[in-house]
Amino acid sequence: MPLPRRLKNSPLVEATCEVRFTSNPDIPVELLPGLVFPTLGARFPHIERLNSLTLPEQILKQHPDLDYAALFRFRGDNATLLAGQRMLAVSTSGQYPGWEGFRALCVEVINALRNTKFIRSVDRYSLRYMNLLPAQPKDPLDDFQIRLDVGVPISPGGFRLRFERNSGPFVTVVECASSVEIKLLDGHMDTGILFSIDTIRHVDVGRFLEAIEDHLDNAHSVAEPLFFGLLKPETIQRMKPVE
Repeated sequence: MPLPRRLKNSPLVEATCEVRFTSNPDIPVELLPGLVFPTLGARFPHIERLNSLTLPEQILKQHPDLDYAALFRFRGDNATLLAGQRMLAVSTSGQYPGWEGFRALCVEVINALRNTKFIRSVDRYSLRYMNLLPAQPKDPLDDFQIRLDVGVPISPGGFRLRFERNSGPFVTVVECASSVEIKLLDGHMDTGILFSIDTIRHVDVGRFLEAIEDHLDNAHSVAEPLFFGLLKPETIQRMKPVE
């Protein structure tokens, strides 16, 4: 059965493409805003320095995960770019431009950083889709084709489920959580069930920069059918799919 081209009532809150890489040691990360602004300034005109940029070197050495902390935030209309010493993340919120539009944005940003010579090699990339479904009064999994037999009724409050699925070189992390409050693009808060899909590849990515679109298409071809496969048909119909 073909997948819908789009959903009129999409539950998508945010789509993110993250790339983790080994950076060029000859280019200080502090120069990054100036290097990318000529190319990306029109799309992301607002730049913020984040607090992690001022962390002492001793703290950074004690916590290797901080290598992937965002140091700068570039903001534009319905899109955000986070960048750091060894990462970049492109996010779109509000009206999703469709896969082709989002992929084009990701490729534009990745190529902009690539052309600065700041990225030496890519270590990992991922696509993450964060969705908010309506809260369920009884079973938080009512909208899903996911069943748990725990011997007792599942409370709709405080529920959290996380599991992984392997698909060739990709690992997809699926998370469901009830009673989640999210700030939407228009500023108001909404509460419901968080349903996120994070498709990650961290093996055989050495040639990522030579075929960015192909790599992103491969990740999308894993994430999209999994999204629809985990939802009940009646749940998808409520989202008004367009074939």
